[in-house]
Amino acid sequence: MTISAAVRGEDAQRALLLLLERVGDRGIDEEDANIEDPPFNELLKTTWATLERRGYVKDIGQYGPKHYQLTEEGWLKALALSDQPETPEFTRRVQVLLQALKRAVDERSGDGLLDVREIASNTGLPLGWVWNGARAQLLDFLYPGRGYALEMLDGVTVRVPADFGHEPIDI
Repeated sequence: MTISAAVRGEDAQRALLLLLERVGDRGIDEEDANIEDPPFNELLKTTWATLERRGYVKDIGQYGPKHYQLTEEGWLKALALSDQPETPEFTRRVQVLLQALKRAVDERSGDGLLDVREIASNTGLPLGWVWNGARAQLLDFLYPGRGYALEMLDGVTVRVPADFGHEPIDI
């Protein structure tokens, strides 16, 4: 039996939202979905192949049942599908993160280097959420064209460019 594109799309969205819920404020590499366990076993088996091909999840299971984790792109897509970006708490978190990153380059004398653990500790933001946001380029995703791109150097160190927050110019 052929399953309609609409049903497959809804199933893929549900899978992303379930994974986002499971991750919560932890790092995306800290949680996974065993496709044989509820509620993930209720999803179409083809959903995982579709999400993996799109780069939204990755298979981390070596043996036995497949286990999938969100990728950075998958985390952003799941956020976009969820209602989180419209919540006051999400807006507050984004603003706090943005302010912390801007402070790193206040003098504009060079790039700023920040440890995600320090960002979380100094701001009170959840470490996993900060790590996900930095790795996935959350600010650049939410505010495209505003110059909010970051670089993760070693998994914990964020390079904040001296021109962070400057809109690109034509030369």
